[in-house]
Amino acid sequence: MSTQQDKKEIDVEANLSAASPPPPKPVHTPMPVHWVALGMFINFVTATGIVFLNRKLFLSEFTFVILLTIIHYFITWAGCWIAILLGKVERKQNEASIWSQLWLFALGFALGVPFCNASIKFNTLGTYQISKALMTPVSILIEIFYYKRTFSTNVLLTVVPIITGVIYTGYADVEISSIGLLVGLGCVLISVLTQIWSQNKQKELDMNSMQLMYYTTPLSVGVLVVSSPLIDDFFGPNGIINFEVSWFVTSLVVITGICAGVINMTIYFILKETSPVTYQIFGHVKTCTILFGSFIFFDQQLTANYLIGMAITMFGAFGYTYVKLNNL
Repeated sequence: MSTQQDKKEIDVEANLSAASPPPPKPVHTPMPVHWVALGMFINFVTATGIVFLNRKLFLSEFTFVILLTIIHYFITWAGCWIAILLGKVERKQNEASIWSQLWLFALGFALGVPFCNASIKFNTLGTYQISKALMTPVSILIEIFYYKRTFSTNVLLTVVPIITGVIYTGYADVEISSIGLLVGLGCVLISVLTQIWSQNKQKELDMNSMQLMYYTTPLSVGVLVVSSPLIDDFFGPNGIINFEVSWFVTSLVVITGICAGVINMTIYFILKETSPVTYQIFGHVKTCTILFGSFIFFDQQLTANYLIGMAITMFGAFGYTYVKLNNL
């Protein structure tokens, strides 16, 4: 009799446990405005500064794109590791399974930054930055043809001036070369694919961008270490083995590496505390800064046609943001 009574009590407790709602997720407390502003300022300085410093580095005798990327990735991973030690980022439980699912993504992640660094090396800064505006139309095309998404007519119309402006700017750039064009397009395509894959992987593995970077970066570094001898000059007169290290080059490499780590940290912070639209508008401000900085710091040739191309591109970029912001 007591056994049946105990069974009934267990069944009742099980039903109550099944019916009880899941524990509420912790509510995110927004950071004070001045801390958000400070984070955005730090991101602005490092994101624009790394482009200028990388360009300065490649104009010196340091031309090792893959080696520079390896250093940047290592410092970025170290930043993620410190964030874990401080309890700002949580490690996942099934790490072996996670790493086994990230190899293909890590390969794309390994290629993205080298292509962008190569674009800085072989193009003028203005062309490098304007070409990155193509990420919006390329992303839309991939979403339409591969993921079968639909976009409003207004969104599609904003793509027209972006593409037109980039083509016109490239035509007006007297310094553009075939290799610069190829690495620039490669930078755009791989960056877009990496962004899309990153969003999918975060959902699939239930992790945020910092966690994904922590687990992906070591794999990407492994890919780059293997490929470095095939791409970077190792044994030539000015190769890595015979390269004469100077304080100037060493300082630039270390500073750009720190910038790379800080950029990724602050992107995570800004997106967490604001919104993707805010960050997109913020990105346009950085684009304009880099464009004008390329003329001020690197004496890039400025022509009327070049300015027209930039203006058309930025008109389309701001138009796209406006349309998305107002759901038009």
